[in-house]
Amino acid sequence: MKIRLLNIDEHSEAINTLFSLKNQLYLLDLKVYRWKWIIIILHNCLQNFMVCCLSSKFNYFNVLKEGHPQMWYEYLLYPFKKVPKIKLDICISLFNKIQSDAMLKKKQSKIFTATENHKFAVNKLNELRNNFLHFIPKDWSIVISGLPNLTLNILEIIEFLAFESDNYEWNNDNEKATCETVINDIRNKLILLKESYES
Repeated sequence: MKIRLLNIDEHSEAINTLFSLKNQLYLLDLKVYRWKWIIIILHNCLQNFMVCCLSSKFNYFNVLKEGHPQMWYEYLLYPFKKVPKIKLDICISLFNKIQSDAMLKKKQSKIFTATENHKFAVNKLNELRNNFLHFIPKDWSIVISGLPNLTLNILEIIEFLAFESDNYEWNNDNEKATCETVINDIRNKLILLKESYES
């Protein structure tokens, strides 16, 4: 029997979630429940682009929870110790890091300057995603009229990370151009949704 593998890394996750986001948005007219998956995918997409821009192939300590890089250093110094369970930092902390010197990986790297709208959107996205993933039995209603605008604000952060920060490593120009097209398609769909929800 042939072994089939699902190969994943932070770059493939960032790009694949971008495509998944577009697909879910274009199917949204069929069922409003798809907003649940859009929120989860959007959170994953943002997180992976932040991880890609804060880390490198040889150094991913910037994206670990506080204290975890030290745990790993100690293991490398004393390999007879138990292998530490290192964890990715939470989304809000990663968002704070892209607004700091942690982004300055290269001479031309840029730090993200967040507006109040960006900060609100990231906090709200994180809250919604956590409620979906760790759902406690309850009756829960979400006003969806604000979701297109929230998603547009998150998209601005993703765009900065992908195309302006100079930290995202594209495999080739074609991959970059394809993702630019996908982001434009997502933005156009969100603008139409925003207009229809507000009318």
